Amino acid sequence: MSPWRLFAVWLLAEGAWCASELKFPPGFKFGAATSAYQIEGAWNASGKSPSTWDTITHTRPQHIIDQSSGDIACDSYNQWKEDIKIASDLGLDFYRFSISWPRLLPTGFPDAINEDGRRYYDNLINGLLEMGIEPMVTMYHWDLPQRLQNLGGWANPKVVEWFEDYARVLYKLYGDRVKTWITINEPFSMCTLGYAMVAFSAGVTDQDVGTYLCIKNVVMAHSKAWRLYDRDFRNKFGGRVGIANQLFYLKPATKEDEEIASLGHEFFYGLYSHPMYSKEGGWPAGIERVIEQNSKKAGFARSRLPPFTDEEKEIARGAYDFYGFNYYSSRIIRRRGDEEDLLARSPFKNIRELNAILEVDPTWKKSSSFWFYVYPPGMRKLLSWVKDQYGDVEIVITENGYSSTGTELNDIDRIKYYRDHLEQVLLAIHKDKVNITGYTAWSLIDNFEWNEGYSTKFGLYEVNFNDPKRTRTARDSAKYYKNVIKTNDIEIPKSFNIISDELDYYEPCPVDAAKKICDTGRLLVGWSSADVRALEQRALCCFRCMSMGHTGPVCLSKKDRSRLCFRCGGEGHKAAGILVGTAYCSRKFPPGFKFGAATAAYQIEGAWNISDKSESIWDVFSHERPGAIVDGSNGDVACDSYHQWRRDVEIASELGLHFYRFSISWTRLLPNGFANHVSEDGKRYYSELIDALLEKGIQPVVTLYHWDLPQSLQNLGGWTNPLIADWFGQYSRVAYTLYGDRVKTWITINEPVIYCQASYGSGLHAPGIISIGLGGYLCSKNSVLAHAKAWRIYDEEFRPKYQGKVSLTNQLTWFEPVTEDEQESADLALQLWTGIYAHPIFSEEGGWPAELEKRIAEKSRQEGYPVSRLPPFTQEEKEFVRGTYDFFGFNFYTARTTRKAKAGEEVGPWPFTGAPDLGVVLSVRADWPRASDWIFIYPKALRLQLSWVKQQYGDVDIFILENGIAGHDTDLDDQYRVKFYRDHLEQVLLAIQEDDVKVSCYTAWTMIDNFEWSDGYRSKLGLYEVDFEAPARTRRPRASAHYYKSVIKSHSLDVDINNKITDELYNFLFIFRVRILILKL
Repeated sequence: MSPWRLFAVWLLAEGAWCASELKFPPGFKFGAATSAYQIEGAWNASGKSPSTWDTITHTRPQHIIDQSSGDIACDSYNQWKEDIKIASDLGLDFYRFSISWPRLLPTGFPDAINEDGRRYYDNLINGLLEMGIEPMVTMYHWDLPQRLQNLGGWANPKVVEWFEDYARVLYKLYGDRVKTWITINEPFSMCTLGYAMVAFSAGVTDQDVGTYLCIKNVVMAHSKAWRLYDRDFRNKFGGRVGIANQLFYLKPATKEDEEIASLGHEFFYGLYSHPMYSKEGGWPAGIERVIEQNSKKAGFARSRLPPFTDEEKEIARGAYDFYGFNYYSSRIIRRRGDEEDLLARSPFKNIRELNAILEVDPTWKKSSSFWFYVYPPGMRKLLSWVKDQYGDVEIVITENGYSSTGTELNDIDRIKYYRDHLEQVLLAIHKDKVNITGYTAWSLIDNFEWNEGYSTKFGLYEVNFNDPKRTRTARDSAKYYKNVIKTNDIEIPKSFNIISDELDYYEPCPVDAAKKICDTGRLLVGWSSADVRALEQRALCCFRCMSMGHTGPVCLSKKDRSRLCFRCGGEGHKAAGILVGTAYCSRKFPPGFKFGAATAAYQIEGAWNISDKSESIWDVFSHERPGAIVDGSNGDVACDSYHQWRRDVEIASELGLHFYRFSISWTRLLPNGFANHVSEDGKRYYSELIDALLEKGIQPVVTLYHWDLPQSLQNLGGWTNPLIADWFGQYSRVAYTLYGDRVKTWITINEPVIYCQASYGSGLHAPGIISIGLGGYLCSKNSVLAHAKAWRIYDEEFRPKYQGKVSLTNQLTWFEPVTEDEQESADLALQLWTGIYAHPIFSEEGGWPAELEKRIAEKSRQEGYPVSRLPPFTQEEKEFVRGTYDFFGFNFYTARTTRKAKAGEEVGPWPFTGAPDLGVVLSVRADWPRASDWIFIYPKALRLQLSWVKQQYGDVDIFILENGIAGHDTDLDDQYRVKFYRDHLEQVLLAIQEDDVKVSCYTAWTMIDNFEWSDGYRSKLGLYEVDFEAPARTRRPRASAHYYKSVIKSHSLDVDINNKITDELYNFLFIFRVRILILKL
């Protein structure tokens, strides 16, 4: 053996065996840990709502090794007294447990504290204190309320506020007795691991963006919770607050890999530590630079790691009282070779951001967990790393433990694991002068080990999961740990009768030989090579990786409102004109008035997975919940307009349309939702469609968003995540860049009231999430900001060159009071339906409608929310949004009546049968014919609604961008639709001629039958019938198509039901107009 090898072994031996003489310092505390989801069970007891892990185990059991769940687990919800008894028997100084957020706050918010949950944790805390055991409470150990995950969870910046509100509840309820708080456990497992592996996530995999959103939000959530305690509770309770990070040592494979190992440490836990514990704050500079460079290479306009503002840096910097340190295992790190592939998107096998491979030494002992290899010195190295990075911070080791299989109580390997890691702690304290004040064994009892289910055991106590009482039995490791706590001695007592052949991962030299080394400082001559190799193995490490009826007038006189009308019969117009005063009402549309028809991408295109198109929320919704669609259908093929677009252009030309409104599929153009990758196939498809329309003299009117959000963005919270304004802005910039030279009219967003309030209020539309009174309002604000962002981008970057117009389009429903005394209820309903999306943009003052904002804030306070559920605009946001329009997009179909709810009357859900936030009941009039489940026909309401827009927002240019009626038959002679169009077009003329409303165009919905969302193919709204049984999806014109074509051609409503101007009517009009001229003269 070479002298250097002998010297290295001496160093290892000196460090290893002199530790047997060391003791833990006075005041050092020992504890054990569990977490709520892993032990409590009672997953749906007494008001508790589902957590993300309830959802994972119930809906994706295949991702759990034994397909088990935490529904019962250790039944600690009922057996908590037994857990306290165990903690007391061990002699623990403290017991670390977590509170289940959905058990205490079933909605996820402090509007309703579950009394059963409050009582349960009260009893547990009091029971521990009675036994002299300090409760160490973790606020969050991965069991997020599913209701918050539905809104984006840890990828949504709003979670920072939600977590702070939750922390406030905990401090108020338990702060008088709990003096040590851990805000969040192992954010690495939540973010870095969670967004990489579906088996360990809430069903969301997004390493590129989701991981980094999660990381920043965790940092800010912890920091806000710490600041809250420091400001409002520390003086009263005198406790302390920290965060528990999971660390694993990354050993460089060679000297050349030292730099990448350093970056690896920054990536794995520096991102979670540096913002709080470093003097300068913010992200670690090295990894921040790497991620920014990689983001630019991938085509992102900015770094995927969201930056901190100066204010955020100051909130986070110094937000700690101790450093929570979890350690299990380690890895060897090296740079990827030129010929190697990073195939697995797993933090256990590589760090893709660093182009690095992670491996294990084959001599490292493997535990029963697939991710777990044993290397005790890694713990000491990491404890020193924390000190080197952040100074003499107090470190509390909040988890350390070993996994095994089987039910044997003689768990020698676990004892050895504890002994060897406690040894490393002692060396770190005495040799490296690291300030360590506590050690926590994971776990007190066997439990549900996440994606490994019950297949692996970590407990000091065995739990019999086949016994209804979940009997707990002490393992030998419990006896060992109890002895350590009692005697302050880590050596294994002889009474354990451990013999060498049981220790299969290394065989230490005899104790007397080791002591002689310590005494003399010399290596014993005579050690065998096997002894040397065994000792070398003590330096090896492991890594804990947790995978997982119109019949009325045509027009009204301005002066006396008398009628001059043509009544419509079944066989043609029967002219009956009366001249009233000097009024003259023309049935001609004004010069320049344009007619069009509309469709939407998901409803007609089909080709849902062609080329590189990704899934939209409607792809996922219709595939996973076909029962939500009335006929169980979907838009996979729809009208096949992806292939049949030339026929659609022909139809638009046959109708004589001035413009054709269609939407771009976000997922077809930008498959991952972000602007770093543009699909060539998607780009070509829309370019060819636009060019073909222009060749026919038809103006393309393009909608950027018509409800088919990329599922990848929905996974991050979709429209409830405020970051979507930026994502939508980037998408709009791509569309303007590609098509702005030819498209002169853009609609940013279609009908936010439907995909926000109706969708989140009922779950009947994608994404199928119910978040009554919250999700819809978050969505509403973010939609307004997203529209404004897209408008500003066009105004600043594209308008000077292309001179186009941009706005959003709202669906407007007319609300009419049941009686004159109910006018206030109608006014409020109009503001909640339309004003919420129009007032911030079109009003002079901007922001939400004042009375609406006031009512919702008051209702929120009554319900127990600390702030209004309708998120306010900042002054900067108000100014950013106000005036971001070139026209008012106006979709109209139906009307409702309103009245105030009676005392004690239950108000139905908005926007269907009531408005609970306003105390308003919705209904319909008996004389309004019903066309479908939601369309009741009241043509006059169209005119009233147009006038309302003018009254509210001035002489704005109105584009009617949708109007149509549903039918359920396949008859081409759709006279009911002809009548609907005629009657509503009459109201448009009246609004123009009598009310001086500035209406510039009218759009029929829809050009062809299509997939009508939750109504599938049952409802037919098309001017053209589509045969959905024919592979070619044959299109045929209905009578309404011929009628609409004639209206467009004549630019007039002087068209009979056979779609031509009759001689009788023509002659009457000629004579009538001559008489008018004579009277004027």
